[in-house]
Amino acid sequence: MNKFNKTLGKSFTTPKIENLSKIKSFLENLSSEEPIFLEVQKLKDIRSKKLECFFNVELFEKQGIGSKQLGWIIWYDLYDRLVKAEAHCVLKTQDNELIDVTPQEDGEEHICFVPDNTLIDDGQVILDRFEILENTKEVNLYVEQQKRFGEIHKFKYNLERQKLQNEPRRVEKKQGRNELCACGSGKKYKKCCGK
Repeated sequence: MNKFNKTLGKSFTTPKIENLSKIKSFLENLSSEEPIFLEVQKLKDIRSKKLECFFNVELFEKQGIGSKQLGWIIWYDLYDRLVKAEAHCVLKTQDNELIDVTPQEDGEEHICFVPDNTLIDDGQVILDRFEILENTKEVNLYVEQQKRFGEIHKFKYNLERQKLQNEPRRVEKKQGRNELCACGSGKKYKKCCGK
């Protein structure tokens, strides 16, 4: 790990509403929807996992509480030298209220969320998007590392999915009650091990 990565610490922060005008073109390229600020909430007795937004919202969907709203969570990174958009999923209630049910790693209580109805949850990895605010060698290196990491993660994920899809499925024939028992006793299964 290089010196640069060691000094990062807790560098992610939610942008303040007055700072959104600085990144307006970046936000417009993400989605035609306006960014909104959502409070991270704990609902009912369902225990949400940190950073597992798709999994968490599916838990609420199964309970009939709402549906998925895909979009982007917006972060300032590297102490405000970079803007990062990560694919994110929030809960859309029956009243069309958006609620973030996913606790953030750093304990952020509010997020900046940009709904994006063009995103599709097809199980594929959605790569992060970046806007460099301070064009330095370190920031560019960090962005390249993040992009490579995302591509590697996407490649591994897709490879694993392909492996699972191509794996032959064994379908074992069920032992018939009137067939000879598989234990080799010479008796019918129903009179031997099938009792």
